Amino acid sequence: MTNLVVVVGLLLVANQIVMRVERLWRSSPVFLSMQTFNVVTGIAVLLIPIPGFENFMAGKYALGVIFLFRAFWNVHERRTNLWNEKQEELEAEVQRQRALLAGREES
Repeated sequence: MTNLVVVVGLLLVANQIVMRVERLWRSSPVFLSMQTFNVVTGIAVLLIPIPGFENFMAGKYALGVIFLFRAFWNVHERRTNLWNEKQEELEAEVQRQRALLAGREES
């Protein structure tokens, strides 16, 4: 049981590290492998009996849902961050184009 708690803790810490370090969440292989691992772990926790959780099914289900939630939330956060960056790039390009047009109109 103690080993399981340590493994779960390490997995949740790895999730936080991947989402906090920009270089890691930008790397598709690292990000997608972590999210795949989250989904597989979440489903496994829900389907496979865990020693020590026989009398505490709510804890087992909560643990499985946490991993599934982390996967979906991380994907949402990454998409939001990438979309916001793209919007900022587009806005900068629009401003640059407006400045070019304003310079031509003055001449």
